[in-house]
Amino acid sequence: MALAGAWNPAAVLVEDKASGQSLIQEIQHGTALLIIAVKIDTDKAARAQAVTPLIESGRVFLPEGAAWLPDYMDELASFPRAVHDDMVDSTTHRGSIHNGNTSRITMAVCRLSVPSSSGKYP
Repeated sequence: MALAGAWNPAAVLVEDKASGQSLIQEIQHGTALLIIAVKIDTDKAARAQAVTPLIESGRVFLPEGAAWLPDYMDELASFPRAVHDDMVDSTTHRGSIHNGNTSRITMAVCRLSVPSSSGKYP
């Protein structure tokens, strides 16, 4: 909830699967945030493939100088062999609700976990 306070998102996307279902219910009852449950019906690689044309067409806006941008670009470029793929999930979820709208998508991506003192993610 601290991230929502800091970033003031229009909506929060949560996978409607496993632990995401209880998280959706908890957030909906504890906040006024718009929670969008994202249905997962294909594997991650297929979801990434589906949003690739949207990205390649230049309709995804990535804020220049964002602190998370180098990690984000590295993770997407390394997928599917990257150690982490949280940001790939965020990208595919946001792209999947785009629904053919021709406007640009603004991405603000974050991890829910932070690296330990060794620099590794839990």
